[in-house]
Amino acid sequence: MGGVGKTELSLQYALSNQQNYLGGICWIEAREQNISNQIITFAESNLCLELPEKKEGHLEQVQWCWQNWPKGNTLVIFNDVTSYARIKPYLPPAGTGFHILLTTRLRLLKDSERLELKVLHPEDAFSLLELLVGKERVQAEADVAKQICQWLGYLPLGLELVSRYLIRKLDLTLTEMLARLNEKRLEQRALKKPEIESDMTAELGVAAAFELSWNELSSLAQEIGCLLSIFDVVPISWDLVVKCFCQIDPEELENSRDEQLLEFHLLQRESNKVYRLHELVREFFQSRLAEASSAGSLQKAITIKIADITKQDPSTTLKILNEKLLDWYWSNNFLDPSALEIGEFLLIAQQGWKNGIEPLSQLILEHRANGTFPTIGVSVYQRYDEELKQSFTYANIGKNFSESMSSSVVDCPLDGDILFHDSHESHEIVSKLFETGWKTFSSTLFHQQVSWPWHQTIQPSLDRLSEYLNERRLPVDAGYLSFEAAWHAAWCLTKGNYPRFPAYVTFSPISLDDIENKLSEVVYRRYSLMMQHCISQLKLEVEYARQQGETYLKLPEDFRAFKIGSATSPDILLNYTSYVFGSALMGYQQIVERWFPKFLSDFRLASYLPVRLIGTVVHPGLEAKVKVDYYWEPLPNGQSSYIEFQLSDQPSSQESSRRQTVFRQQEILRPGHKMNQQHKFYSQHPFDKFWLGNQPITELTYQWLWEDLTQLKWVKDKFKNAGYPYWR
Repeated sequence: MGGVGKTELSLQYALSNQQNYLGGICWIEAREQNISNQIITFAESNLCLELPEKKEGHLEQVQWCWQNWPKGNTLVIFNDVTSYARIKPYLPPAGTGFHILLTTRLRLLKDSERLELKVLHPEDAFSLLELLVGKERVQAEADVAKQICQWLGYLPLGLELVSRYLIRKLDLTLTEMLARLNEKRLEQRALKKPEIESDMTAELGVAAAFELSWNELSSLAQEIGCLLSIFDVVPISWDLVVKCFCQIDPEELENSRDEQLLEFHLLQRESNKVYRLHELVREFFQSRLAEASSAGSLQKAITIKIADITKQDPSTTLKILNEKLLDWYWSNNFLDPSALEIGEFLLIAQQGWKNGIEPLSQLILEHRANGTFPTIGVSVYQRYDEELKQSFTYANIGKNFSESMSSSVVDCPLDGDILFHDSHESHEIVSKLFETGWKTFSSTLFHQQVSWPWHQTIQPSLDRLSEYLNERRLPVDAGYLSFEAAWHAAWCLTKGNYPRFPAYVTFSPISLDDIENKLSEVVYRRYSLMMQHCISQLKLEVEYARQQGETYLKLPEDFRAFKIGSATSPDILLNYTSYVFGSALMGYQQIVERWFPKFLSDFRLASYLPVRLIGTVVHPGLEAKVKVDYYWEPLPNGQSSYIEFQLSDQPSSQESSRRQTVFRQQEILRPGHKMNQQHKFYSQHPFDKFWLGNQPITELTYQWLWEDLTQLKWVKDKFKNAGYPYWR
């Protein structure tokens, strides 16, 4: 990479080995255009060669020089080669005493012919700082000196530039030097080569050295570099990078990585499909990201970049947050953000999540009645921690749901730490704010981490999503999944209440007229959120039944035959189980396509839709125990999902394993996926009329959905069994 010391090492080698090259040492700056002129000038000035007049072409003149070069070993150094094709015509002939040394940022020649320079080891970097600045001065602030070495990524060019700066500034402490680097980053004067340092081998400062490689990159390679710069300085999975560029061909991304970023040593390969940026290269890419953005600041540019990723694939952003890739801290120039700055970052994060999760945002992100986001209000205050003897920055965050408030971000009228006080005054202030549209308040410690606004926005949303799933109340259109909630509401409204024990539930049809009469009397606020959900689904089912010419709301025949019969035959059991699993499959497909369209490729089951659901029902027999096991088989795109269940007196686990299929709670075998050998099945003993539960379709659908979301870390805790019934 630039600044690692290629030129300096070559120069030191040449100076210390002059006696081995009696034919001379010829130094050529290969980045310049006049390679031939440099060789000819060297031959004329140092070897006193007089070129014949008939040699008119530059290439012919160079070849004549090589042919007439004095005898003896000769070292020819081509410094900073940017293209092997450019220098190849000017190389001396092989086997005639010429030895060629190239310095380049490219991966040229064979491994055996190439010495790749890395940055210094931490101990060597510290020793170099001692050597250049002075041992006594460095040892006086040894810990800070180590931090400076780390900040510079142990890059020789950076260490030399900072050392020379310290030598010119004898009154400057290393602590002050580190503070200046943190404040101005690559723009700090110490990282730029001053004209007075004419004895330095390096011609450029750190940023200028990286600029040469940057200019050689394609626009896609530059974008990849800028993307990587938003992450912490840690190894990054390439699969994550591919997900961030989901609209670009992975092979094209791979070519930009291998043929450009790696080729110019702007990216380092750690292991298989794992890469990282050098600290200063990351700083450089961040500066380019800020320049390319109209955001006005690096903080806003990075926040917008994360929002772009979230818009394309919200699960990738959550993965980035969970892996703590954004848990790095802003530089010192962002230590005292204004309330409006904090509010703007929260707004960008909120809009990013909204664009990413699409329809789901209407459920789990807070909205006004008209569907717009509430105004975000932020105030900033300091609290002194007596125990730590330190002040911390806190942010009051409020949301105003009044539709008359047109601004997106404002100063929150709640000053100081009023929320911490349990006094009459604090209650009175909050009450007055409620009257003017401020409905939500929180006070939180403000962290300098990039991830802060994203965590602040998504964590409450994950709580709400977990709540919806645990209470089984994601709204759906009329259908299999909707019917169970509707039936529960119909029973409660027409019968007075749902019985404590499901054995007392009757399964007789319920008159639509009776249901509609009860619905006309419903006062929503008197019911729990779960019951409100059931009533909403009931309205849909009544409307659908009317459209079908029905006068009663009635359970499907297979369901009723199983529930009301005095004895359960194997065929009734098979039909009932097939109905439940088939309905759950359709319900699952309905719910994920409506609420989770951006998640489909990441969901364990949805990513393989359409599927054939194959199962075996083991009837009670003499053991009075019923079992069912099943697995998925993907179908070609365009087909409809369906189920295929059969009766058996033996579980089919062994047969299914031979087919290399995957059972419930397991991944389907596809390229890039590993098979989980765990086998699970439903079992109940003793067997009764409530096989698979009281709302079996709902239970099964939400279990599948919970498993999918748990894998993506979009829900937390465990899937809770709310008992009978789930809706109260």
